[in-house]
Formats: sequence, structure tokens, C-alpha cells
Amino acid sequence: DRAMAFVTLRNGMKLVLCDDYANIYNERDNAVVLMIILSVLITMLIAIVSVVMVNRITDPLRKITEAARAVSENNFDVDLPPENDDEIGELSKMTRLAIENARARAEKAESKVREQERKIEKSAKVLKQQGDDLVAIHHIDLIVEIHR
Repeated sequence: DRAMAFVTLRNGMKLVLCDDYANIYNERDNAVVLMIILSVLITMLIAIVSVVMVNRITDPLRKITEAARAVSENNFDVDLPPENDDEIGELSKMTRLAIENARARAEKAESKVREQERKIEKSAKVLKQQGDDLVAIHHIDLIVEIHR
């Protein structure tokens, strides 16, 4: 199979080119194959970069989420991502500060509870002593009544 093309020149003559289809379309076919290969390679590169970027973002966010869940259960010993100079690092820093504040408030509350417990125990001892004293006074009154 051959292909032919012609053009009429200004002088009225025809310029005719004739060659095999394989020779005519060879470069076009090579260019199409090259474009397909490059498209596949670029798609693979974009996919790899996307996976790396997603992991770079989602892994720290997952750690921060797990830390928040642990803190909500009063577990303040959590592992946070490094505090880099990016948005995730800033979020990690703010989460660390919030955890430190929550830990300080929890420790302060526990200290107040312990102090209240000590006061209650002291008051209970005083009440018990007063009750014992009342029983003793009642016994003394009974003894005095009996001796009269």
C-alpha cells in the first residue's frame, strides 16, 4: 500500500509525492507511542508523589487524633508528631500545649480533691470524737441519776 499527495505549483505543474504508508506514518506512530509512554510515566509519578504527600499529611494527623482521644480519657502520655515549621507542626505544637494545660488542670483538680478528702477525714474524726464524748456524757448522766 502506498499513499500519494500532490500540490499544484504556480507554474501549473503538479508536484507529486508517493511513498509507502509505513514510511509516511512512521514518525507519527513513533510520536503517539512516545506520548503514551510519557503519559503513563507521568501518571505513575503523580500517583507516587500523591501517596507520599498524603502519608506525610495523614500520618501526623492520625497521631494527633489518637493523642486527642487519649487525652479525652485522661491519658496525658501521648506521642505527637514533630513540631516542624509547617501547618502540621503548628497543630502538633498547639496540641502539645493544650495537653500540658489539661494535665496541669487535672493535677490541680486532683490536689484539691485530696485536700478536701483530708478535711473530710479530719471532720469525721472530730465528729466521731464528739459522738464518743456525747456517749460518755450520757453514761455519766445515767450514773449520776442512779446515784441520786
